[in-house]
Amino acid sequence: MKTVCNVGNTEPEVGDNTPPHQGHSSTPPPHDRLIREKECRQISGLTRQRRLQLEKKGRFPLRIHIGERAIAWRLSEVQGWINQVASTQRASFNQGGADE
Repeated sequence: MKTVCNVGNTEPEVGDNTPPHQGHSSTPPPHDRLIREKECRQISGLTRQRRLQLEKKGRFPLRIHIGERAIAWRLSEVQGWINQVASTQRASFNQGGADE
């Protein structure tokens, strides 16, 4: 087994220059994983029905069919959605539109 120590190393590791995960790509980042219904509900705070409504409008990450009756979401996409919602809310609040 090879041990890599980056202390004092100024050269990036191979693969460090990969772009961040965006959208519904076929190759998720190496740290990504799939989450099932229960975890998606806990992370997003939304019911299954509300997520489906938002998904149909293109406002929530697309589900991935992993089996005949099984679905999942990419954790990175759900986290990206949360960050997007939070930044939109902050921008709206900072512009005086918090009550809209």
